[in-house]
Amino acid sequence: MIFGACETYVSDNRIRGKKNLDIEVKGGKRRQLMNITIEIHYISNSKILQKGSFPLRGRKPEQVALQFWKDIKREMSHELELEEVIAAGENITDLVKDLERKELLLFEGE
Repeated sequence: MIFGACETYVSDNRIRGKKNLDIEVKGGKRRQLMNITIEIHYISNSKILQKGSFPLRGRKPEQVALQFWKDIKREMSHELELEEVIAAGENITDLVKDLERKELLLFEGE
């Protein structure tokens, strides 16, 4: 699970949930992490936008976005359709979908 600041919006822009954790404690010192803002637009029963700020921790933005998408799907009890993924203002939807496809193929091959 990825920890970060996270907000969920439904189509009428009400905030549905919020999580916060954007500081890491190392050696007793608090420091700000290098974060990336990710927006995931998807369809459930309506159009939904979830966005959050997540620490990169040496990972690529599409890897962080894919984990965020997996966490969203795990929390929902029904089928979801990914529409768009924006990281730091850049559309990375195709990168996330390709990465998800590769992981599924790897999982099926085991």
